[in-house]
Amino acid sequence: MIFLNRNKSELDKITAEQILPYRNIVPFIDLVPTFVLFIARLHEQVKINQPSHLLFLSREGKILKQFFDIYAEINESNLEVKTHYFQVSRRSTWLMSLPGIEREFFSEYFKQYFKSSLTDFIKSLTLDHYSHEFASYLNIGEEDLTVTYPNLYNENAFNDLIESPIFREVFFREQEKCSNNFGHYLNSVVGQVIPKTLSVVDVGWKGSIQDNIFKWLNRIGQPRVINGYYLGLNHYGFQHPDNNKKSLVFSCLGGKKTQGFEIFNECKALYEIFLPAGHGAALAYNVDVNKNEVNIMYDNYSDAKIIEQKILPHSYNFTELFENLIKLFKSVTYTDQELYRLSIFHHKRVVFNPLNFEMQWLDSVHHSENFGVFGYSLLNQQKNLHNIWQRIIFTFNFVRLKSNRQLGYWPFLTLYNKAFYGLHIIYKWFRLFQAKLPRHDQWLSK
Repeated sequence: MIFLNRNKSELDKITAEQILPYRNIVPFIDLVPTFVLFIARLHEQVKINQPSHLLFLSREGKILKQFFDIYAEINESNLEVKTHYFQVSRRSTWLMSLPGIEREFFSEYFKQYFKSSLTDFIKSLTLDHYSHEFASYLNIGEEDLTVTYPNLYNENAFNDLIESPIFREVFFREQEKCSNNFGHYLNSVVGQVIPKTLSVVDVGWKGSIQDNIFKWLNRIGQPRVINGYYLGLNHYGFQHPDNNKKSLVFSCLGGKKTQGFEIFNECKALYEIFLPAGHGAALAYNVDVNKNEVNIMYDNYSDAKIIEQKILPHSYNFTELFENLIKLFKSVTYTDQELYRLSIFHHKRVVFNPLNFEMQWLDSVHHSENFGVFGYSLLNQQKNLHNIWQRIIFTFNFVRLKSNRQLGYWPFLTLYNKAFYGLHIIYKWFRLFQAKLPRHDQWLSK
């Protein structure tokens, strides 16, 4: 077992000393070594591939860019790459990527969001400001658009919408506008000539935004190679020889899990929560021809208060600790494998041994979804809502159905809060056992 019962290295001692002042006041501070591992590996990839521009995709990319710039400056890398915070989202790029309006072009979307409403579908295309016109043409009320179907793709309501003349007219008009304006935005970032190879960075988990940009470039007749670098990948997404994706911390692509996958993958929502941007998701781009500027339109920033009061102060602590660690690590000789062991040691503390104050803090935040489905989900379910009989019923259904779907964003914590007492401990040790199984890892095999 490479991350338990090991001798402490100089990295361990430095990290433990630096984390200690934050341990009981900054929730989940032990995530920082994982970000250090990711940025160190990203830096290595940039040195090897030497891209001219590195686009950090919003919104998690804002802090990831800060991390990368800090790492490069402290290590005096002298890289020639220009780093950019690139404000995009699935909603701002999906419409422009679609090759047409036929049913089959939406099939990939419905593989994930099969239980959906027309409103969710229209909103994902950023065409929701036409909802009244769509409903009027279909001779239904706008409230009928919000009805959720078990499988919308197979419903007559969906066919009626996409086959209607008004939807077709709006779709192609808005797609052309979206395409032109996004092109101006991309040019404003990388220059008037788009590089032959684009390099993007994101947290994960499928690379949908990269896929959308790749499809868009091909649709407008300007094909490019795109190299994507991700903290974690759980799905291939759109596969093409020129649409490359590389996971730098964990992945399970092709059924091949990297070392420690079960630990790094346990609660991916935590990565997103602690990489806030301080603004809503990008929706569209407006070009001011007179000023030669591109203005970004944002989604409703409804969780601004929570982020500014509950999350941003702690993300500042994350950045502070990250910078301190990089400065101190500079004087230490270490291998990538040692850095990996450090990160997984601290990460398992986060996901399998959360502190009481951390779980209480979770009660005040939520994980938001703004594509396919819209709304908020709590990571922590109040355990006092579940008596012994409710726990027995939950455990029985879980074992009978053998489905992880009901375990939510954080399976360990869900079992802790809802299942029969002790099941979460069994789950924890099972995951730790899986995580130590021998696997091929491109980094650890070096």
